[in-house]
Amino acid sequence: AGRYGLDVSRFGGSECESGKNGHLLQIFIRRTVLDRLAYASKPYGPLDSKRHPISSWLASDAKTNHGQARILAHPKWFLSPRYVRMFIASADPTFHERRPAFQLEL
Repeated sequence: AGRYGLDVSRFGGSECESGKNGHLLQIFIRRTVLDRLAYASKPYGPLDSKRHPISSWLASDAKTNHGQARILAHPKWFLSPRYVRMFIASADPTFHERRPAFQLEL
């Protein structure tokens, strides 16, 4: 992992070159399948019935700056860009550029 520029300093390896070791994963789910793949939850996973179904809560005027959600990463839906899109970014430009090769090696 370190040879691709990933910061592995917490495991006795080297830091990334830039010192920026943050990563971001964005998951966008089409609303027509949202309730099949996600639910509003309380800490540790139980259903939060006050925000269920999650699609209605997100479409309402309610504040969305709180709460948790759980997502079921079902291959039928997650492998279809028509329903789910994911975007990944790393703050370190070296690792971000080398990420595809790193993932292939995994």
